[in-house]
Amino acid sequence: MKKLCLFYSLLCLIFVSCQAKDDPGSPKVAENTADQTEASQLAAGAPEPADTQIPAALPEYGYMLRVNAGLYDLEKDTGAESDVTKWIDSIPLGEKLEVLGPARKATFHGDKTVNEFVKVRRDTGRDTREGYVFAVQLATGASLAVVTNDKANIFRTPNTLDVTSNILAYKTVLGYYPATEKDKFVEFKAYDPVRRVYYSNYIQTSSISTKESDIQASILLQTAQALDAKDTVRREFLLNAALSDYPDSFFATEIRELLYPGSTTPAAALTVAGVPPAASLQTMTSSQQFFYVNDNDVNVRETPNGNVLRQLSRGDEVTVSEETVNTYTINDQTAKWYRITEPQEGWVFGAFLQHDYPSNER
Repeated sequence: MKKLCLFYSLLCLIFVSCQAKDDPGSPKVAENTADQTEASQLAAGAPEPADTQIPAALPEYGYMLRVNAGLYDLEKDTGAESDVTKWIDSIPLGEKLEVLGPARKATFHGDKTVNEFVKVRRDTGRDTREGYVFAVQLATGASLAVVTNDKANIFRTPNTLDVTSNILAYKTVLGYYPATEKDKFVEFKAYDPVRRVYYSNYIQTSSISTKESDIQASILLQTAQALDAKDTVRREFLLNAALSDYPDSFFATEIRELLYPGSTTPAAALTVAGVPPAASLQTMTSSQQFFYVNDNDVNVRETPNGNVLRQLSRGDEVTVSEETVNTYTINDQTAKWYRITEPQEGWVFGAFLQHDYPSNER
């Protein structure tokens, strides 16, 4: 009888133990050390760990590649290709736009053809406007450059043997992608204003300038030339702005010729621009024979107000024979003009020359 009672007691003990294990109200036992630590922190009133914050994506931008490009809205946005655009504004060449989404297809109201459009936001400084632009006219994620070579060959790949029969027109403002640069080639996207053709290929870096003054002068020059011939007031204003704001640009000589056709620029205008006429130059033998170039894309001119012969790069050494007696001011920099004989005979503005080799700090 004693053995039977003992067996019965043991069964009861096992039953009670199983009930406690399955009871959802019983305390949770941490499965590892990390759980135990977290449980003890919560029990002590420590704050719960914050959720991981995903950083917001940086906005993406693109540049317009065509003079007087259009900004469009949709008459009715259903997401279908049959959605028709309507014009709402003009966008200048080279303007920077925030890209709001991937390309989508819609019907252009002008000829009822289906094209790819990109939604963008335009900030004019006065207000902001959202709309759509032709995807082919926008260089998304690119940097701006301008063609300074009248024989800028286009290549299918970054390989000399893959040259095409096409040449990108002189003065074309293009979007290029620095990360693609390889063996002095770089990928680009452009609208050729002469041939009226869009390109998306490769070009040699020696055919383009990334200098801001060259880019902006070309934008003003092309915008002026695209105006109606009767719109002389706006045309002259834009050309004068290009010459006064960017007097040392690659296109300065061409701009002067447009402003003063068939004659040299008046001496007073040239002096203000910081570029003296050759006839009025007073020079003397330079006291320093060797200088180093302290910037990239520095122009060597036939005369201080003459054609650009070539461009020099930061660190290039030049041999100087003469310098002007007077100093001149260009873009708030005052210096003399120097006649160099090596590596190219011509004239260089002294603000871009220095005695010592330039450091890596810019």
